[in-house]
Amino acid sequence: MCAALPNIELHPRQKLFVGFRFEGHAELIKVRVMVRHHEGDRYGFQFLDITPDQRNQIRMACQGLQII
Repeated sequence: MCAALPNIELHPRQKLFVGFRFEGHAELIKVRVMVRHHEGDRYGFQFLDITPDQRNQIRMACQGLQII
């Protein structure tokens, strides 16, 4: 799961693509997700189609980040 603050309104079970671009990597990681919940302007997503390599890249980029 991941969370985001999109600038559009989303609905539970809505499916869409999100893109991740990490410092030092030119490649955009595009992942299909489903909206699982939202609270105010915060949304939680479930990854639907993610490769082990994409999961590892996202995990490594998030290590040490503060959870808000």
